[in-house]
Amino acid sequence: MSSLRLQDYAILVIILVGWSCNFVAVRFAVEELSVTTTLLLRFFFVSLLLAPFLKRPTRQQMKHLMLISLVLVAGHFGILFWALKETSSVAGISVFVQLGPAFSVLLAWFMLGEVPGIRRVIGLTIGFSGVVILYYDPGLFDSQFALLLAAVCALFLGLYNVLLRKGQGVRAIDIIGWTSIFGIPMMLVGTVIEGAAPLAEIQAASSTALLGLTYTVIIGSILAHGLWAWMLQHNPVSVLAPFTLAVPILTTIASSVMTDEMISARFALATATVLAGGWFILRSPPVLERMKSGKDKV
Repeated sequence: MSSLRLQDYAILVIILVGWSCNFVAVRFAVEELSVTTTLLLRFFFVSLLLAPFLKRPTRQQMKHLMLISLVLVAGHFGILFWALKETSSVAGISVFVQLGPAFSVLLAWFMLGEVPGIRRVIGLTIGFSGVVILYYDPGLFDSQFALLLAAVCALFLGLYNVLLRKGQGVRAIDIIGWTSIFGIPMMLVGTVIEGAAPLAEIQAASSTALLGLTYTVIIGSILAHGLWAWMLQHNPVSVLAPFTLAVPILTTIASSVMTDEMISARFALATATVLAGGWFILRSPPVLERMKSGKDKV
C-alpha cells in the first residue's frame, strides 16, 4: 500500500505528537531522577507490559537482539537521556537527533557497501551544515556538550537502523520488548556505577517527574512505537519516513509551551536546514533499486 488513508494520517498524528512530547516528558523525569534510574524504570515497565505478547527468539535471533540492545539501550537511549539532563534546550536535542538518517546512510555505506547517490550526498551535506549553524547559535553555547551528546546519540541511532537492515526476522514488538528486558540488567549496572538510589529517588520525586516517566513508558515507548510498527507493516518505509521530520518541529512547539524555551531566528534557520537535508536523504530512491535500474547517480 503506497497511499495513505485518512485513518493513517490520524494515526501518524498520534505517533508524531507522542514522540515529540516524549522529549519534554523525559526532560521532566531526568530533572529529578538520575539517567540510569529513569531508564531502569522505563525498561522495567515496558518489559512488564509487553512480556505476555513476546515470542521466544531463536538462538541466532537472541544474539542479534543482544547486539541491538547494546547499541539501542546503552548507546542511543542512554546518551539521549544524558543529553536531555545536561541542557534545557529540548528542541535543540530533538534537531540533533535528526542526524540519525544521515549517519544511517554513512554507516550503510561503510558496513553494507551501499554507495549513496548524489541526492543523498546533497542531503548529508545540507544536514550537517544545519547542525554546524545550530551548534554555534549564541543561545546554545551553554548547551554545546549536550548537543555533542545528541550527535553521538544520533550516531548510535544510525547504527541501530543499519543493524535492523541485517535483522533476523524479529517482529517489531519483540524488538521493543526484548531490548527492554536486556536493558534492565544494563541499567542496574549503570545505577551502581552512577551511585544512583532508584527507590529513594522515586520516593523523593515530584508528581511532575513521575508523570513524565509514566508518559515515556506508556505513550512514548508502547503506544507511539507500537502504532509505528503497525504502520510499517501496512505501508512502505519510504512513504512513512519523511513524516518523522515533523518531530523536531512539534518538539519545539511543545517545549516552548511547556518549558517556555525561547526559539531564535538562527535556531529556526538551522532546524529548517537540517530538515531539508533529511528530506533529501529520506526521499532518495533505495540504493538497490538504483543499482538495478542503472541510475546510480539519481
